[in-house]
Amino acid sequence: MLAGVEHSPARQVLLVVDDSACTRRAVIVTAALAADWQAEVVVCRVRTKRPSRGGAIASEPLDAALGIVAGAGDALIHLGATVGDRLVVTALASAAEGVVHTAYERAASMIVVPHPARRTRGATAARRLARQVANRSDIPVLLVGPGLGGADSLVQRRARAARPRVDDRA
Repeated sequence: MLAGVEHSPARQVLLVVDDSACTRRAVIVTAALAADWQAEVVVCRVRTKRPSRGGAIASEPLDAALGIVAGAGDALIHLGATVGDRLVVTALASAAEGVVHTAYERAASMIVVPHPARRTRGATAARRLARQVANRSDIPVLLVGPGLGGADSLVQRRARAARPRVDDRA
């Protein structure tokens, strides 16, 4: 080590996971990024908890969140990434605030968030989370979408090509 030069701390990438199809792609992208950066990956799932008359209501059961985090962590290890922690964060305010707070707490160099394209109920919440994290964080945020060249898009293109064309210029 050079005199007067401090050794920089290890880089950490915070990977936010959910149960969308984009999480699989986010895991692959994060593994490649971690390998290039020689970074450690912290896998995170955020649940929200809100008070109510009968007690606190969580957005999802803890067992389900732990299963999602464990699956993503195992996939990262299989792809050769170094996984530091596997966290399930319970946020009392918004999920985005929980992600940003965890990133600052862990001194993350980057936050990777899946950003689904489909407009289903779960995907809408995941898209909102991704946008809010990107807007609230000073740490760089990488939004990982479903991609353009997957098997689903190939099937859709073939289905469109197989449809008969109607010419109503008569």
